[in-house]
Amino acid sequence: MYIINTLSITMMDKFPANLHLKEIKPDKAARLAAKMHKVNGVESYVNNADHARIFSETLGIDVAHRPEIFYMKGGDNALLGKYFSPEAPFGSKEIPEGGQLRWFLVEVR
Repeated sequence: MYIINTLSITMMDKFPANLHLKEIKPDKAARLAAKMHKVNGVESYVNNADHARIFSETLGIDVAHRPEIFYMKGGDNALLGKYFSPEAPFGSKEIPEGGQLRWFLVEVR
């Protein structure tokens, strides 16, 4: 399983690609990340160091900062963390008041 902070069409290995997205609650995201970390490990492709730190704190596992390009193929799954609400000031180390971190399961079919 991957942990990511962005999702783009350029991350698909080939086309056609069918993506399934499902929002999950933060506590479920943390349980899933912990379980996958123990069973198979997780690969982080979080391209922002501050996001990786916040994800680590939120999920309770080490989420590495790894600004590399990668491709998802059929059968791949990812845990996507996305920030919603007010724009964070450049270089912000915390989620601003009124902002929220939301979690999604991504499956490439």
